[in-house]
Amino acid sequence: MKIKKATKFFSSFRTGTINADRKTITQIVGFEPDVHSDPDKVTHEWRFTVDGIRCAIWDYKGSAEYNTYSCYMPVMIGKELFGSIMYRSEHEYRNDV
Repeated sequence: MKIKKATKFFSSFRTGTINADRKTITQIVGFEPDVHSDPDKVTHEWRFTVDGIRCAIWDYKGSAEYNTYSCYMPVMIGKELFGSIMYRSEHEYRNDV
């Protein structure tokens, strides 16, 4: 898997969550997060591609305090990068509710 930091903005929506701290996410993706100018909603965000597929990870309204980040990525990539302990898709969440 080739991870490359995105150079252009692309829109995203939450397709899953990652339960990890900022340091762990940074180590896995290979670069520091961008710092947002609107800290009331998002403070840190990683936008990148994995083998050309767009992905994103961000904290939302203080979720980083609980080591919980929203993510936009296919399930296969989420599980490959973060494993089933740290990564959880929205589909899996909805099935548990």
